[in-house]
Amino acid sequence: MHGKTNNLGDISKIDVKDIPEHDLFTYSFPCTDISVAGRMLGLSKGSGTRSGLLWECQRIIEYCKPKYLLMENVKNLVGKKFKPEFDSWEAWLREQGYSNYWKVLNAKDYNIPQNRERVFMVSVLGEHKKYEFPKEFPLKTSIKDILEENVPEKCYLSDVLLNKFIPNETYILNKIGKKFDISKIEAGFIQKGENGKKHQSNIVMNADYISRSLTAGDYKAPPMVLLEDKLFCELRYDEGIRLYNRNVCGTICAKSYGGKKAILEMTPSFKIRRLTPTECFRLMGMDDRDIQLIKEAGISASQQYKMAGNSIAIPVLEEIFKNLFLK
Repeated sequence: MHGKTNNLGDISKIDVKDIPEHDLFTYSFPCTDISVAGRMLGLSKGSGTRSGLLWECQRIIEYCKPKYLLMENVKNLVGKKFKPEFDSWEAWLREQGYSNYWKVLNAKDYNIPQNRERVFMVSVLGEHKKYEFPKEFPLKTSIKDILEENVPEKCYLSDVLLNKFIPNETYILNKIGKKFDISKIEAGFIQKGENGKKHQSNIVMNADYISRSLTAGDYKAPPMVLLEDKLFCELRYDEGIRLYNRNVCGTICAKSYGGKKAILEMTPSFKIRRLTPTECFRLMGMDDRDIQLIKEAGISASQQYKMAGNSIAIPVLEEIFKNLFLK
C-alpha cells in the first residue's frame, strides 16, 4: 500500500541507535494476553508474554524522546485486572516528561458500523496545549453499506453445515431447539433460557445499527443484522444462531477468518454465508482502493482476515490525529 518501508524487524532485537529520528511513536502492542478472548496471561515486565512486549518500548522512548506517543489496545487493558500495570506504565511516561491523556473510544461513534471499543492514550512531551479526544458523531453507515454485491459461492455454508440451522416460518431453530422470534427483532428483545434466566446466546441487540467488534480471536463469535430479506448474525454451532438487530456488526478479530460472521439470506433456499475479506476491511474503514492493493499483493484470504482483525478502525485514528495536529 505504501511502497518501500523501513522495517527494523523484531522490537526486542532493535538497537535504539538504528532508529531514525521521529516525532510520533505509535505502539499498538499485542493484546493476546490481556484480551478477554485471549489467554489473560498478563503483561508484567519480564513476563515473556506477547503483551509484555510493551516494555520493549521503554528503551526506545527513553533514547529517542519523540514529541508525541500514541498507544492503542483492547478495553480490558484499563479493566480491574490489568489497570495496575497500565498505571505503572503511565507513571513511567510521566517520569520521562510526558503528559498523558487516555480514553476508551468505540468505532460505532465515528461512523463505522462496528461495536469496537479500544483504549487510546496520547502522550505529549514538554509544554503543549491540553489534548482533547474527538467528539462522537452520529452513525450514518450500516452493515448493508459494506456488503459486496457479487460474493463467491465458496463463501456460503455447505449443506452439511447448513443443516445444523433449520428455518421455520417466523422462527429460526438451532440444533438444540431454542427459538428466535424474527418478527420481534425490530424492537429488540431478550429470549429467556429454560431456567427463566437471561442467557447471552439468546440476546438480540437493540436498534442502533452497529456491528459487534471485529477481534483477533473472533472465530467463535461473529455477527449478523436485519437487512430487508437478510439478517446479520453469529453462528455458534453449540448454541445456534445469534441474531443482531439492525445494522451494526460485532468486533472483528484476527482469528475470525470471516467464518462465523455471517449473512443469513431469508430466501426459499435459506442460505448462510460468511463475511468476505473485503467486507471485513470495509468494517475497519478502509477504502476499496487500498483493499485492492492488498489483494494485488497476493496475500491469502486467511491472512487478510487477520490483517482486518488486527487493525485500528481508520476513522477513529484520523479523528485522533486531527485533534492532535490540526487544532
